[in-house]
Amino acid sequence: MRTLDRPEPSVHLQRTAPGIVYLSCGLKYEPGLPSLIDYLSRAAQLRPSTTFLAERDASKGWRRLTYSQAARDTAAVASIPPGNRAIDFLSAGGDMIISKTSAPAHAMVLAIRSRAAADANFHQRVDGAALRILRAKQAWGLLSC
Repeated sequence: MRTLDRPEPSVHLQRTAPGIVYLSCGLKYEPGLPSLIDYLSRAAQLRPSTTFLAERDASKGWRRLTYSQAARDTAAVASIPPGNRAIDFLSAGGDMIISKTSAPAHAMVLAIRSRAAADANFHQRVDGAALRILRAKQAWGLLSC
C-alpha cells in the first residue's frame, strides 16, 4: 500500500465555562472545493481510471468503480427530479434520504406525501422506514423523547 502524505493526527482540547469543551485538529483551515461532488469531478479529471470504490463479489473477485464512472453516475442521478429520486429510493428499500440543500428536500417531501396519500403500500413503506430510523436512533441513545 502506498504511503499517503497526510499530517500527523492531533487533537487540541480547550475547556471553557463549566461543561463546555472545544476540540480541534490544530491545523489552520484552508478552504477547499465547495462540495464532495466537486472533489469527485476533480479526481475524475486527474485520475479517471483509478478505483474510487471496490467491493468483493460472490466469487471473491473485486467489483470496481472508477472515479470517471462515479462522476458519470452521479451526474446521471442528478438529472432525475428530486421527487422521483426520493420515491425510487424508498421503493427500492432505502430508509433515510439525505439532501445537501433544502429545495430538493422540499420537493422530495411533497412527492413522498403525495404518493403516500395515493398508495397505501407506499404509505406503509414510508412508515416502516421512519420506524427503522427511530429504532436505530433509540438503540444508539440518540432519541431523547
